[in-house]
Amino acid sequence: MKAIIVLLGAIGLGMAGLYFFGGYNSFDPDKQGRDAKATITPGMTWTQVLAVAGENPKLHTISIYKSKIAGRTVQQERIGPAVAFSTAKVASNLAANQYPNGFILSYMFSEQVAFNVRFDSKGVATAIEDAPTIADLLQTRQP
Repeated sequence: MKAIIVLLGAIGLGMAGLYFFGGYNSFDPDKQGRDAKATITPGMTWTQVLAVAGENPKLHTISIYKSKIAGRTVQQERIGPAVAFSTAKVASNLAANQYPNGFILSYMFSEQVAFNVRFDSKGVATAIEDAPTIADLLQTRQP
């Protein structure tokens, strides 16, 4: 019985040490996301946004489709599915003008802090907007 108590105490001390000295007590993805979002402004290049918010977003391409409805031509913007981000691929695609309608980088720090940064065809940020999360569905997102 004493061995079990000593073992549980050692495990508890190990977990407490990991929490306090391993950096887990200061880990706050909400704060990190809010700081990144506050720093990003329209006019920044995509590389500047990566330096501020991190290099692990999801990439969405933007397509414009034209259709005729009741004799009028209507343009519809469609956002492509989220794909893995690659700095080299985005750089080469921008150089080859492969994003004529721009693209979006999606950042998800937590359910409370998720945002999209919209870029034009040259890779310059034009807008920052909140991305929908489960917190919106449950109406628990904090401003």
